[in-house]
Amino acid sequence: MASLPGKTFTARVDFVDPVVTLPGRTITVKAITANSGGTLQPGMFLEARLATAMRANAVVVPEESIVPTAGATYIWVQQDSTVTRREVELGVRSPGFVEIRRGIEVGDRVVVGGLERLVEGVTVKATTVERRPKGAREG
Repeated sequence: MASLPGKTFTARVDFVDPVVTLPGRTITVKAITANSGGTLQPGMFLEARLATAMRANAVVVPEESIVPTAGATYIWVQQDSTVTRREVELGVRSPGFVEIRRGIEVGDRVVVGGLERLVEGVTVKATTVERRPKGAREG
């Protein structure tokens, strides 16, 4: 909330309007949360992140590794010292990460930098960067 910087609230969604309001493409969502200190006041606006689905053991990659093209979505994967492009099916998105429902497996090394310069079979030198979404387990 802009009026309460750094403050977060957890709430339960109680109502979702089925109509998208134009031109801003907004949806009215009503949620219930504790407000024991009276911090929240009528008329306040906020930015919300809604968990629409959670899947145990999902394969998740940084969103900057995704390469959308006309008609398909790809990820570059390192195999030995070269890269190969794999078509993937995207799932749930969360801030900075995307679930991959089909196309790669747990343990595949995904390329996240310099994607615009890659071609099939090019030799690469990998640098390991560990990033995980909140609540993710090593796998």
